[in-house]
Amino acid sequence: FETSFKDLCHLLQILAKTIENFSTRGLFTSAEISLMKRELLSGTGCCLARLLTEYCLYRNNVEGARALTFSHQDHNSTPAYVSALHFPSFSLQYNPAEGGKQKNPLQHLRESLPGSSGLNLVRMWNICSDGNDDDDGTKDADELLDQFIGIISETPA
Repeated sequence: FETSFKDLCHLLQILAKTIENFSTRGLFTSAEISLMKRELLSGTGCCLARLLTEYCLYRNNVEGARALTFSHQDHNSTPAYVSALHFPSFSLQYNPAEGGKQKNPLQHLRESLPGSSGLNLVRMWNICSDGNDDDDGTKDADELLDQFIGIISETPA
């Protein structure tokens, strides 16, 4: 886990710096830069969130962890520029046991993990979904990417 986590974190940071360099040099429009950052969050960001979620659930031997599943997301959009390194996009789902009560998957995740682990994972998933679901472009891709990198920088490997 530690190697995969560190590799994905480094890849995310390298790609974020590369996109920032594109912006500084004026190689792409601000709309294209924003699209690249959103793609980075919905691909690499979701993969990181999934990897960390699976690890934390396993490490903490969480009861009810099987109720959380990951579904592949297809956003029906033409991949932008970072997609040469295709990372699938995921969403977190809650599937209760037969006869069980439906629950928000992020709430279940937060309640299932001790300390700040659940909170940080919920923050990561929220940022990834904000990057995916914000079709009108009102959320600042710079801010979302900075927040996401801040969370993974604080997360102990």
